[in-house]
Amino acid sequence: MSIDSAHQEHKRLGTGNAQPVTTVGVSASALLCIGLEQLLSDTRFALWKRAVRDVSELPGFPDSSSLLFVVDGKHHPDETAELIRTLKARYPSARVVVLADQFAFGAVMSARHAGAD
Repeated sequence: MSIDSAHQEHKRLGTGNAQPVTTVGVSASALLCIGLEQLLSDTRFALWKRAVRDVSELPGFPDSSSLLFVVDGKHHPDETAELIRTLKARYPSARVVVLADQFAFGAVMSARHAGAD
């Protein structure tokens, strides 16, 4: 199933009474932001105002359990892991995912140990 057909199926099924999930791009490129906006339109994933480069720019979200961070995986694995640790320390119930065009096994394990979902 292609991403487009999965997205269309999700639109068809609707989101029901599901609670919206605030979705924040972190250190995301413009292309990643545009792609996220396109993929997540008409879903319960509500993109936050803009992607952030620095976690200190983020407000204190009242309910981190309905919060998703999408981290651009283009950085060095150590930087990505530190960013994930910082996000999880500040928003312990939030979900954190890393998107990248390629991963080394060590980078995946580092991100996972840092708290990435």
